[in-house]
Amino acid sequence: MPNKWIPLSDLNGTNGDPAREWVLLSNSYRKLITVYIESNYDKVAAVRACYTCGTEACQRTTINRAFGHPEVKAFLAVHMGKTPQDAFREELQKIAASPKRISATRLQVLKMLAKQVGADTSALNEIDSLSEGKVVAQKEFEKDGKKYKTTVTEIGDAQ
Repeated sequence: MPNKWIPLSDLNGTNGDPAREWVLLSNSYRKLITVYIESNYDKVAAVRACYTCGTEACQRTTINRAFGHPEVKAFLAVHMGKTPQDAFREELQKIAASPKRISATRLQVLKMLAKQVGADTSALNEIDSLSEGKVVAQKEFEKDGKKYKTTVTEIGDAQ
């Protein structure tokens, strides 16, 4: 398989106009990505060069936060030669592999992304229809000067 990766110099404006994804990055994220690529894709080295972390836990958190940022992920996807459709498919695979339930908000965002990249939304619509249950009870109450609302939804028969 040929290497589809796009060199950093083609994306950051060194060899012409910068890529849209590069322009959207903050200066600190630009530095992080530059160090990351130049250090042979070493996330730890990139974070050490760009941030001050006193502990390994801080370092892990910073790596997750920085490399999980949507604009950083978008730039790295372009750098690695991925299309928006490829990135969308990978996100769906992560969701499918995760034991966590998907929130209604995330599901709506995924539907919008699917339409944006021209992907089929039928699977997402099916997930959405499965998650809709019949509301069987609602209660509003106040506690510590704040109002709360709870909703009980029927999701299926007991086994």
